[in-house]
Amino acid sequence: MQQVRVRFAPSPTGYLHVGGARTALFNWLWARHTNGKFLLRIEDTDQLRSTPEAVEAILVGMKWLQMEPDEPVLFQMTRHQEHIDLCYELLERGAAYADFSDPEIENQKREAMTKAKLQYKFDGSMYRSIPISEQKKRMENEPGNFAIRLKIPEGKTQWNDIVHGSIEINHAELDDFVILRRDGTPVYNLAVVSDDHFQQINLVLRGDDHISNTPKQILIYQAMNWEVPKFGHLPMILGTDKVKLSKRHGATAVGDYQKLGILPEAMINFLALLGWAPGDDTEVMSIDELINRFSLERINAKAAVFDLQKLYWLNGQHISRTPTKQLIDKCGGIDQIKETTGTSELTVEQITKSLELWKTRVKTLDELISYAQIIWKDPLTYDQEGLKKQFQDPKAINRCLALANAFEKLETFTHESTEAVLRKLAEEESQASGETIPAGRYIHPCRLMLTGLTVGPGLFDLVVAIGKEAVVRRLRKAQQLT
Repeated sequence: MQQVRVRFAPSPTGYLHVGGARTALFNWLWARHTNGKFLLRIEDTDQLRSTPEAVEAILVGMKWLQMEPDEPVLFQMTRHQEHIDLCYELLERGAAYADFSDPEIENQKREAMTKAKLQYKFDGSMYRSIPISEQKKRMENEPGNFAIRLKIPEGKTQWNDIVHGSIEINHAELDDFVILRRDGTPVYNLAVVSDDHFQQINLVLRGDDHISNTPKQILIYQAMNWEVPKFGHLPMILGTDKVKLSKRHGATAVGDYQKLGILPEAMINFLALLGWAPGDDTEVMSIDELINRFSLERINAKAAVFDLQKLYWLNGQHISRTPTKQLIDKCGGIDQIKETTGTSELTVEQITKSLELWKTRVKTLDELISYAQIIWKDPLTYDQEGLKKQFQDPKAINRCLALANAFEKLETFTHESTEAVLRKLAEEESQASGETIPAGRYIHPCRLMLTGLTVGPGLFDLVVAIGKEAVVRRLRKAQQLT
């Protein structure tokens, strides 16, 4: 069986956006699933709009998503001469011809037909039949005064699209399209075919905005008697309002999500579900699971919806499943965490335990570090609704102070010893008052004084992580609430 060879071919005129990343991912997953090859080609022929910064953004984004190519990156401009040579070879074969028409006259025709609400088509009949020898002679005599156009034969072009099924285009709908401009530069469709053939690409999986390009590219393949690859066109991505995804729906650059604290594994998981489904209710999948389960048959032809809340949910799921040591690395390492949070005195063990406590309750890496600091630093603010609810009972302050005193006397400060102290205090108060005092009357105000929050990890895990001295200090601040 022929080895699968796929590619991702972005234009470096901007950042690596979500749609491009999804296209790259589907190609990459299929290459990995089939033990094929995934290639990256930078289509930089638009020299006016292509920038080194955009190239760098694409390469960095691909590396962050762990989708590095199996062969060296190909920059399209390095094959510029080969693209030109292909145009002239098509001319020699009689599959193309030189167009010596006056551009201004053709523009006037186009404008007139547009006003009449008619479709403009270039009439190349007067140039098609000129013998190749005469075309060459005139081309030599009139440099810069001609373009080269592909001859569109009669009939139709049909292909079995992997996503959309059979697609058929009648050639009567197509112009004899330009393959080499008057300034000597090849057009996109010509360069793409040249490069895909050179790189032995046998499956072209790309966005469905390219469907209109496909019959033109197939015609070039056929004119050269080259093997035509399979084609598949992915549906567009919409916002939750069912409008094409744009910046108003949130960040559209992959790099922005990295800065927002999204894990690459979560982003890959999320992108994979934009137009593809595993066939069951599974949503949270590792990269290996995605590779094993990915199939072209399950790509949906309908537009996918980008739901930012689902991305955050998936990210939270991946954070909770990631070993804490790996999370530390993804946050830049211990030294970076210390520098960011201004906690140079912390030990590796303290940081690790803190992240471990919070990682099942956050949605981003930024949140993880933010909440972990609650353990390292005394709260500056307290949940106002929580204060009203927990401290409307005047005894709540005394309970916090009683806990502070009891905790301070403990020789061993563990989950078990601190829980035993709290429950003993609740029991003693129950006996003294003659009513049942649940442990929650101590737990909830205690949590609020320790963290400033009304929810979080188990209280006794928090108490141990914060440490006896800080716990006692924070609990005694309850006196200031009077």
